[in-house]
Amino acid sequence: MEDAALIRDFQKGLNPKLVKKIWVQSPPPTTIDDWYKAAALQEGYWRRALVIRGLDKPTHEKKERRETHQRWQPGHVY
Repeated sequence: MEDAALIRDFQKGLNPKLVKKIWVQSPPPTTIDDWYKAAALQEGYWRRALVIRGLDKPTHEKKERRETHQRWQPGHVY
């Protein structure tokens, strides 16, 4: 019963999409240790996807890139 309360509290701290992905696993995790492992595994998949898509840059680099990007204007030659 102790695991149930821990699992509930742990889920509250996770991204809802992550919780959903963990719940649809077969079989779904039943202990808090299983939840820890499943969450770490799913986060690893998410981080790898960011790297593959090139979205793993720190936020400040993205902001700098946006600030230097010129907005297109009709009739203007860049």
